[in-house]
Amino acid sequence: MALDGGIPKEMWIGKKVNYSFLRVFGCEAFAHVDKEDRKKLDAKSQKCYLVGYGVNDLGYKLWDVDNHKIIRS
Repeated sequence: MALDGGIPKEMWIGKKVNYSFLRVFGCEAFAHVDKEDRKKLDAKSQKCYLVGYGVNDLGYKLWDVDNHKIIRS
């Protein structure tokens, strides 16, 4: 076999690829709420669920259960 059990991207660029950012689809996640969008005693994060990954930038696409919308974090 040409790759000998290796990962194609590792063979192409010649370095180990970092997969530590990968998470299970649909897992529980918490998105940061900006300081301008909260009051003094409000929570600093909101509960969401992972629905995907950013295409052109780093980050996660999260489903905000309370507001029924997708946010990037």
